[in-house]
Amino acid sequence: MSIPIPTTLQEKLDGYTWKRNTLGMSAQHVFHLYHPVEPHKPSYYLKASPGLAGECARTIWLQPYLPVPDVHYLWKNTAVICSSPRPCLAKC
Repeated sequence: MSIPIPTTLQEKLDGYTWKRNTLGMSAQHVFHLYHPVEPHKPSYYLKASPGLAGECARTIWLQPYLPVPDVHYLWKNTAVICSSPRPCLAKC
């Protein structure tokens, strides 16, 4: 599946490998992004689905109360969520 993402995000993820995440029951398109050449770089999860703005808003709201991942990028129906400790992508 091809996921349209803006050039600025493509540049930030240059060199990352995309692996489709088939675990769980999510109907969304979820990908694990990792850097095979530079493993010290943070890994991410990219989700593409309608309605992600609401999910991202709830995730951000929960951050002071629960250990939830950081939302680092939200564009249309695509979100990038950090799966490792800070720092990750600069928030957009």
